[in-house]
Amino acid sequence: MGSTSNVTTVPTADHLNDELTITLTTVTDAAPMVNEIMSDVLVYANILMTSIGFIANVLACIVLHRSKKHFGASILFLLEHQSGTDAVVCLLGLALLTAPSMWATGLPLMDTIICHIWHSQLIYWWGYLISITNLVFIATERYIAVCHPFKYKHLSIFRIKLAFVVAHVFAAMAVASLSVQVRYNGSECIREALISGHTAELYFGGYALFVWLVGYIGPCIMLCILYGKVIHVFRQRQEVELGQSRTISNAASDLTKTAVVVTIIYMVAMGYDAFYYLLGYIGATDFIIGSPTQLLGVLLATTNASANPFVYIVFMPVYKRKFESTFCCCCHWCHYRPICCCYDRPTSGDDVSQDVQANVQGEIVNISTMSNNSDFGTV
Repeated sequence: MGSTSNVTTVPTADHLNDELTITLTTVTDAAPMVNEIMSDVLVYANILMTSIGFIANVLACIVLHRSKKHFGASILFLLEHQSGTDAVVCLLGLALLTAPSMWATGLPLMDTIICHIWHSQLIYWWGYLISITNLVFIATERYIAVCHPFKYKHLSIFRIKLAFVVAHVFAAMAVASLSVQVRYNGSECIREALISGHTAELYFGGYALFVWLVGYIGPCIMLCILYGKVIHVFRQRQEVELGQSRTISNAASDLTKTAVVVTIIYMVAMGYDAFYYLLGYIGATDFIIGSPTQLLGVLLATTNASANPFVYIVFMPVYKRKFESTFCCCCHWCHYRPICCCYDRPTSGDDVSQDVQANVQGEIVNISTMSNNSDFGTV
């Protein structure tokens, strides 16, 4: 009978190198697929967030318009402008996300304008810069109202509108350089700068630093300083208002909470994209439009434009009640049976105190111990 022998093959260096090459090739081939899946997920998340933000900000505009008696004229105008601007930003973002990439009309002149104005995202970031400026205006208005109430009496809506005209012009100048980061080659718009070379690298690096300072660091510093001063004044007043009604303290607390939360959301949401843009254009990393890293920054920025109406509902009882009376049918127990109705008047002791607080927030409150007047509207 024949015998069977078991032969063991020892892997050689060439075999190991071949297997390693195959493994690396497989991983390399899988990487673009993973990035594509992540990009698609982030795009859909952005579409969902911008849709929610647009609806929420439109509803906020309606609620604020019906809340004139609860807020001072200046803070109401700024809140309405904030919600309106954020709604437009969300709508522009939704259009950029859902429209075909680098779409064109077929008319060379029109396509050139669309390329440099729309596909460069100039209009989108113009709106974002106006939204950020509005946050600073709200903080400034609150600072004047609380810390300089006598000057606040002379603050007119006309001056605020004039300030916004200047802000729009400045924002347009600030984002103008985005238009040269794309070009129209005669048939389509491509993401290629109109200028190139070492001078262009220095220019775009300096512009990224300028955008970082104007669009993020500068507003963050101003918001921290202004709201820090407001909080400090509120704490001083609480120490000397021992005989005052707690309604005033509640209004001050609502203002502080809302302002702090809005500021934190802005710093966190816009910080990622601001630093990524800066690092990309100074050569520290690759800034690739449409990559998962860049789309994550867009998602966080969109969150900033969508979050304010929800912050108002959580931290501003007056806004919450007005929202409910405008849109919601709330079920409650009345005479031992459930009744569903839309209410616009208090039905309990807590509701009464909230209505009193709403009236305080819309009026100039006299604090005799400080010899000041303060409008306790909320951000």
